[in-house]
Amino acid sequence: MFLVSWEQVGKYIGMVRLSIFCLCTSLFSHTC
Repeated sequence: MFLVSWEQVGKYIGMVRLSIFCLCTSLFSHTC
């Protein structure tokens, strides 16, 4: 059981979404 603050969770989700977005735009810019 680990204790994480909602701020850390929000930052993590933001980083994941940003990395997916960058990956999508860099590799599949013609489809995204």
